[in-house]
Amino acid sequence: MFLKPYFGYILPFIVNETKLILIRSLKTMLRPLVRILIRYGLSSSEFAELIKQLYVDVADNDYRITGKKQTISRIAVLTGLCRKEVQKIKNQLEQESIETSAPVNRANRVIMGWLKDEDFLDELNKPASLPIHGDIGSFDALVKRYSGDITSRAILDELLRIGAVEVLGDKLQLLSEGYIPKTEEEKINVMAKCARDLLNTIDFNLTHPSYEARFQRQIKYVDLSKETIKEFREYSKERSIELMMELNLWLAEHKRNQHPNNTSETLGEVGFGLYYFEEDNEFKQYL
Repeated sequence: MFLKPYFGYILPFIVNETKLILIRSLKTMLRPLVRILIRYGLSSSEFAELIKQLYVDVADNDYRITGKKQTISRIAVLTGLCRKEVQKIKNQLEQESIETSAPVNRANRVIMGWLKDEDFLDELNKPASLPIHGDIGSFDALVKRYSGDITSRAILDELLRIGAVEVLGDKLQLLSEGYIPKTEEEKINVMAKCARDLLNTIDFNLTHPSYEARFQRQIKYVDLSKETIKEFREYSKERSIELMMELNLWLAEHKRNQHPNNTSETLGEVGFGLYYFEEDNEFKQYL
């Protein structure tokens, strides 16, 4: 136990080593995020207000005691906010959602269907060149199956805009292995989803024994030449795409073989992410 001066008083202060490590780690984790926030004009006060809302929302929904009603007092204890502020934030959250998740991109669903659905693959299990129109095995049929109520013309325009397809006479050839966002808004949405998924895996691994851990790996080499970095950037991209295609086909095949009428099983979601990173020496002091 340590004594810490605070506004003229001596208060007991228990040093929590894990919390200190977490604080240091947060500085490393949040530096790229803060760089993004400053670039887009989000002030520290706006970010702080958002953090308060998230603290209340997470404490309210993720830290309930089984069989007991969540109270304002308990949320205040968990978040460090006063009860009056907690109540104010809860009222705000009831009026509007703090999570502005964009609807699933229909173009991406069409691309993924093209990559995995055997009705639109060639004899090598590669995306086939599709006639634009037709009831079976066509781009129209693909869009109807995977885009919901969006027209094939609208999907085609979007795929052409992002350079995902090429028109070859009266057929279309898929050029991309996935939906690659072009606008800043699309890139920000992808950033949020990828970061969320990675942090959810980290959260799981922090709270479970190592033998139950979800896959989370990286390799890192320092002091590499620019030429080696350039070569690895291309090599890792090529191999990652190959692995993603293989995993995508595996999941598609197993999903097709599921029993659609078996409602006794709990349905869930899985995914697998790979990421490439590169750092300049000037940022090493922050890591």
